[in-house]
Amino acid sequence: MSLLRHSFHVASKQLAYFLIILATLLTVFIGGLYWLSEAIEQRQDEIAAWVSNTVGYPVEIGSASLYMLDLIPKLEVNTIRMLRADQTTEVLSLEHLHLGLDLISSIQQGELIFNDITLTGLNVAIVRDSYGQLQLHGLNAHNQTSPEIKDLLTWAQLLNRFHLQAITIDYTDQQNAFLSGRYQLANVILSQQAGRWSTTGSVRLPSTLANNVQFNAQALLDNNDISASSWQFQAKISNLMLGALTEHLVWQDIAIQQGILNVNLSSTGIGYQVDSVTAELDLTKSELVSKQEDVEYSPVLVERLTGQLDWQQQNQSWQLSGHNLQLSINGDHWPQTNFSVSENADGSLLVAGKYLRLSDLTAIALLSESVPEILRQQKPAGDIERFNLRYSRDEGVIDLAFNLQDVALLPWKNIPGVTGLTAELSWKEGRGNLDLNSHQITIYPEAWLKNSVFFDSVTGVIRLQKDEQSWSLQSQGLRIWNDDLTLQLDGSIEQTSDGEIFNDLILTMEELIVNRWQSYVPQKLLNKEFKVWADNAFLAGKIVDGEIELHGELGAFPYKDAPEKGSFNMVLNFEDIQFHYAPEWPDLVGVNGVITGTGDELIIKSQHGKIAGFDFADVSTKIKLIPNNYSVLVGGEIKGATAHALQFLQTSPLQQKFGKATKDLVAEGKSNIHLDLTVPIADLDATQVSGTVNFIDSQMHSVLLPEVKLSHVNGQLEFNNQGVSAESLKAHLFAEQINIDVKPEDRGTTISVTGQIDTKQIEAIWSDRTLESITGKTSYQLDLLIWEKELGNFDMNIAAFSD
Repeated sequence: MSLLRHSFHVASKQLAYFLIILATLLTVFIGGLYWLSEAIEQRQDEIAAWVSNTVGYPVEIGSASLYMLDLIPKLEVNTIRMLRADQTTEVLSLEHLHLGLDLISSIQQGELIFNDITLTGLNVAIVRDSYGQLQLHGLNAHNQTSPEIKDLLTWAQLLNRFHLQAITIDYTDQQNAFLSGRYQLANVILSQQAGRWSTTGSVRLPSTLANNVQFNAQALLDNNDISASSWQFQAKISNLMLGALTEHLVWQDIAIQQGILNVNLSSTGIGYQVDSVTAELDLTKSELVSKQEDVEYSPVLVERLTGQLDWQQQNQSWQLSGHNLQLSINGDHWPQTNFSVSENADGSLLVAGKYLRLSDLTAIALLSESVPEILRQQKPAGDIERFNLRYSRDEGVIDLAFNLQDVALLPWKNIPGVTGLTAELSWKEGRGNLDLNSHQITIYPEAWLKNSVFFDSVTGVIRLQKDEQSWSLQSQGLRIWNDDLTLQLDGSIEQTSDGEIFNDLILTMEELIVNRWQSYVPQKLLNKEFKVWADNAFLAGKIVDGEIELHGELGAFPYKDAPEKGSFNMVLNFEDIQFHYAPEWPDLVGVNGVITGTGDELIIKSQHGKIAGFDFADVSTKIKLIPNNYSVLVGGEIKGATAHALQFLQTSPLQQKFGKATKDLVAEGKSNIHLDLTVPIADLDATQVSGTVNFIDSQMHSVLLPEVKLSHVNGQLEFNNQGVSAESLKAHLFAEQINIDVKPEDRGTTISVTGQIDTKQIEAIWSDRTLESITGKTSYQLDLLIWEKELGNFDMNIAAFSD
């Protein structure tokens, strides 16, 4: 116990000594600080002179003092002014300067470590000259040197905390004048501990540039290797005036002329490398203009853009993405959209987007001189949805997929224009699909057709497969319809590696208005003479249904000489057709039948219809499609009244030859006609006609001599371009049977009539003429020689013989 007391007594005594020593040192330290403070206050002029000599310019100090705050000695200097060498102009002024010394760290490191420095009320003017050098306004440039970053960091490590308050910088930039103006740092704090730096602050920018910037940053700095230092940064910029930055916001001749941007910005990186950037944007009242000379384009107004942009870099890969983007351009509002663009280490590019409005992108692209000419001319409009692209510099487009919604393109060169195009397109590694689902679509093939073509619907799938030397195109349920037609195309076209093209196609028709075919067939593909003929050939009617099949090697079409290489078959059912096969010839009307084809000819087989009042019994029309030798052949049997035969004669080119001779004839009864007509399309005047008229118990008379009537006419009359002929036509004249022969001769046509006649019948017809010396019946022969003095003008000699 006594030992313990003794030990405690010794310890208490040593502690008391230590406390006495510490109190004595503290008293001496406080006394020293007091003496030093008094010395500083009394020698502030000497301090000002020392600073002047150090910086090389006159410095004035209003007051200086040293005091203790929380056992930390602090130096306070007030009203500091630095003047030019001539002492006429103030270079900078500072209201207050506070320096706090970190005693412990200074003792540990053996050098002065300032706990904090506070600058309040600093006013300074800084100039950046045309060479990019910074200097204080009023100082000589040759006296200033730009410190190295490493030196700045070494100096900054002498500080634990740097505080700026109410700092005003009048900045002049001779390289970028838009940056010039007054900058005010309201409150900026920079602190560090063991290499870990952080800063926060608020800066008011010139009114021509922005309102203010609030920022904070953290960094772990390595003085020996700046590139290994990690950092992160956040900033909020209010009302950035993009108009001030116009000259620096130019890309491909497109400049941002005005706009107000609010942005929350955050970024991370290591050394000089930026690893990530995130920007929350709110852009308003922006305007994009073209910098092209001698060309005027309307500016693009971006009323508002909001959303978030993210950029990330990892080794050789990077990604830019946009989220929750909302855009208003030229008065139109986009639906909310997202996008991403990324580049992989192998150089491949991936692009994906939710929505794009083509008309707005086109308006922006047109501001650039480098826009492709096809884009400048076709001016795409409409929407693109769910866009995906994978692109390689070496392989080109690898994958592509997007949806088109109500897309419009202007026609250009041989490329047709379109409105209302809706489709899904995909392409992957040489295989593509086009899924059409367009309604109310209009095509403008100005290079092919005179007028635009409207379709109520275009639906179906087109598949394309392409290799280095071959390709194939497949149609699956490609269906087109409007008021004129309904078509469906199925099958494929394939080109082999040796360049040969093979077809396996079926075109199904459900309805086609025939007099509208010219609206869908490119006129430049037609022979000139055939086009002139075909323009008015089909005047009415429709194809009800049918199919066209094409199989085999396209180069061997129409396969007549090589049937083993392919086939072409067409079967089309039609009704109520009006066919104008040749000028001045009576039309085929109300025709029902079937069209068949074998490649170089079309055969129209008609079971029902009329021509000049005659009903069809069996009429075929053959249209030969041999290049430079197009022709139409009409042939068949028609049935009707004898009066229709005269009508046919009077409504055909034959009326020029026989019209005057038959214009006064009146006919009754039945007649059948067999007609063969050949119309060379290249020379319509060379049309050849031949045929027969079969009279069935017909009657005929002239209005000029109605008492003389031919009745019970039976037999066959042949006709052609040169005239008519007949043998043993049977008829009754004056109640007596007669025979009529018609023979063409070199000098004309001879008509011979043989029969018997009673003198009483003659007297009954010509009552003013009596034959008193002649009575009874007699046989006679009447020969009429008819010749054509000129076209349509006939003369006649009559010779009569009697027993």
